Amino acid sequence: MATPISKPERQMNLVALLLAASEPVPLSEVIGRVAGFDDEGLAFNTLEKRFDRDRKDLRAIGLDVEYLGRADGMGGYRIDRSKSMQKPLNLLPSEAALLAIAGRIGAAATGGGALHEALKSALRKLAVDIPTDDPTPATLPLLVARRRRNEVGTHSRVELLARAVSESLVVRFSYLGGRDTEPNARTVTPFGLGLALGAWYLVGACHDRNAVRVFRLSRMAGSVSIDHLAAPRRKDADFDLRSHLPVQPFDVGKGEKTRIVLRLRGARRAQVFDPALSPRVVTQDRDGLVVELKARHPEGFVHWILTAGGDIEALEPSSLRQRVHAAALNAITGGDDGDDP
Repeated sequence: MATPISKPERQMNLVALLLAASEPVPLSEVIGRVAGFDDEGLAFNTLEKRFDRDRKDLRAIGLDVEYLGRADGMGGYRIDRSKSMQKPLNLLPSEAALLAIAGRIGAAATGGGALHEALKSALRKLAVDIPTDDPTPATLPLLVARRRRNEVGTHSRVELLARAVSESLVVRFSYLGGRDTEPNARTVTPFGLGLALGAWYLVGACHDRNAVRVFRLSRMAGSVSIDHLAAPRRKDADFDLRSHLPVQPFDVGKGEKTRIVLRLRGARRAQVFDPALSPRVVTQDRDGLVVELKARHPEGFVHWILTAGGDIEALEPSSLRQRVHAAALNAITGGDDGDDP
């Protein structure tokens, strides 16, 4: 005896038939031929009532099975795609790239949980309209920018300074330097705008000092304005924004970088690294995610590894493993072996 077709499966069979058909489908081609409408021993009018009930159910979810009559009496049923299906978004490759980047940043920023799952579900729904594969593979480094709470006024300054950088406009602002007792007026030609160690920085030619200077946006007092009368300075052809920004302790200096291999477990598997570390996924298995980094000072990772609660393990170099072990032992015993940076 054949297994009865469930109601959802029966309705999906009907929808598939009507969407695939180029012409309206007569009821006679549904009853007795489509799985779910071919029960042996049931009268035609009984199956016709089942069909009518399914039409009502499908209409309730936005799939209108409509009847189209003809003069010769050979009418039939169809589903109008223009009324029932969402129109394609027709994303440009550049828009698809932005969507992919936004998805990865959003996934990293949520830190997992229900919000992360909701984001992945939304991206899956949009994936059918993306013309190409994800242009940002998961193995590429990703930087998530978060503004510090005490960066007062930074948002509006970033917007204006970004425009000044792109249009080569001169800006004026008052700035409180580290050694200043009160803000001083500055006239600057912006060369670049960057985020480092959680804060925004402007790098440009300071007209008052006649040199390239770095300005932290949170130290700017009051508003930033465009000086349309001042002539902009030209930057050197080899200008490198990153070389002017503050760096992490593990990347100070200009020496050769050391290969560092870490194993990430638990929530740390979703760790986001600074692109300056050139992160690369080596392997991923039940024991965790193994990543390779490159930094000038591996010892700068010791405190970070210890505060991960066992979710980060230093695999290479051996000197980093030894420093982590010594620092952990020092924390447990309360001693001081001089290895804790």
